[in-house]
This record gives sequence, structure tokens and C-alpha cells, in this order.
Amino acid sequence: MDPSLEQEEEDEDEQDEWDPAALMTGLGELRDEMTASTAEWRRGSRRQMDALKEFSTMLQAMGEMMRDIQRQTRPDPAETANSGLPGEWLHILIELHDRAVRTATALATPPAGTASLWPAARVQLNAWHQAWKTWSEAVGMQSAHLLTLLRRAGLQQVAALGQPFDPATMQAVEVAHDPSLPDHQVTAELLPGWTEAATGRLLRPAQVRVSRRQSASAASS
Repeated sequence: MDPSLEQEEEDEDEQDEWDPAALMTGLGELRDEMTASTAEWRRGSRRQMDALKEFSTMLQAMGEMMRDIQRQTRPDPAETANSGLPGEWLHILIELHDRAVRTATALATPPAGTASLWPAARVQLNAWHQAWKTWSEAVGMQSAHLLTLLRRAGLQQVAALGQPFDPATMQAVEVAHDPSLPDHQVTAELLPGWTEAATGRLLRPAQVRVSRRQSASAASS
């Protein structure tokens, strides 16, 4: 018999030998991976549900405040049309709009879910992403609705971005040193300002970031 064939048969016999220790080690490693994956998935699921509950509570509070505003203005439409919303309600609407915009920005990109090999985990992860998308769309609709209400109330936003800094309608809360930009130009709007469209009366100044070509200390030296 060809010696090479005998060697191949011996190698095959060695490969076919059952190694209980190696099998138990492999099963143990697989079990540990499954346990760790399941625990991490459960922690991720709890974090996801907590985030959705928080957004749900916030949206409910915003909805209740909007209903309060509608009830406040319904009793006498003629008076409301002549005098507009009371100042306190205007500020509440502005604050609600700010909150809705911040939330919509936070919801724009859902956090990465915990990867899992389990079909049930993948199904729940897909449900989580769908719920996140639903909340994001709901907040976007509320933000647009609040902006419509503010405009109907006769308000308009202060035009700030890219404009020269105007202390009458703006508040500089940050400074950006950039020699490529004109001095005292608004480079970012951190919080929108609001005025009455008819009278120009300022309700809230815009909080902005302003460019400076050089710092005050450098200029003095």
C-alpha cells in the first residue's frame, strides 16, 4: 500500500477522534457569549424604553399646555383677534417651541441599538427604531404647529444669522475668534429672538455667537 495513503488515513483517524475537553470548552465559551449578549441587550432595551417614556411624558406636558392656550383664547374670539394672546401665553408658546425644536434635533438621529443574533432581539430593535421615528415625526409636527401659532399671534423671529450684531435685538453669549470673518458678525443663533411683527416690540432677544477678528487683549497690546 502506498505509504502516503496510509499517512492520510492516519491523519483522518486523528481528525475524527472526539475531544470531550475541547467540546466542553467551546460550549462554555458559547454560553458565556450568549449570557453576555443577552444581558447587554436587556440593558440596552431598558435604556431605550426609559428614553421613550421620557419623550412621551414631555410630549404629553406640551400637549396639555397647548390645550390650555387654546381654551384660554376660545371664549371671546373677537377680543382675541383685537388684542392677541396675553403676553404670558406668548412667552409660554415661545418656550414650548424652543423645547420642541431641541427635542426634534435630539431625535433626528436615533442611538445605535445593541446588536444581537437573536431573532426576537432584532424584532424588538426594529420596533424601537420605528417608535423613535414615530416620536420624531410627532415632535416635528408639534414644532411646526407651534411656529404657525406664533405667527398667527403676530410674532416673527429676529433675523440674526450672518447679520451684524445688533444689541437692540440680540444678546451675545459666545465669541468666536476668526480672522476670516467680519468683526461682530453673528456666526450662530443659539436661541431665536422674537418681536411683534406689527409694532417691532421685542419680546425676547436672540442669543447669538459673535465673531471677533482678535481678542481685546491682543488689540490693546
